[in-house]
Amino acid sequence: MKRLPKKIQQIIKKEKFNFNSLDGRDSGVDIKLRIQTIGTTEERWDENETPIDRRSWSEVYVNVVVSGTASTKARWGAESQLRPIEEVSKVSRDEYYRYDNSWGYEHHKRIREHIRSISSKEIANYLKLFGICEDLSRYAGRRILVKKISWGNV
Repeated sequence: MKRLPKKIQQIIKKEKFNFNSLDGRDSGVDIKLRIQTIGTTEERWDENETPIDRRSWSEVYVNVVVSGTASTKARWGAESQLRPIEEVSKVSRDEYYRYDNSWGYEHHKRIREHIRSISSKEIANYLKLFGICEDLSRYAGRRILVKKISWGNV
């Protein structure tokens, strides 16, 4: 986000998105999301490239900060519990293959993929307002990559 104008950076970082996918499912999240950084995949090699003015093969990536709750189940037949998303998606080395009855194996990866799937279109529509994703169409090759998801206060 270094190369975007300072005022646009402040406006983009200030916007918060709310997503709720808990209705009628065993696995779901109720989260608040904030964009932390925006960049392009080719900006390391080209000093003049910005998310607004980029080459045709370059894609825009976004790093986000998430806070909220996620559902989890201890065993089959038990009720789903809502716990902070930091606790549900946290995995230590000895429980890497721990099975969560709501999300399945490798639940920390599945939660992140779920967040990417529900948020990428909304983020792309928001960034269209700033001219960052103007040519993003239904069948276009360019898309918003939600790269890094970190947990914290939004």
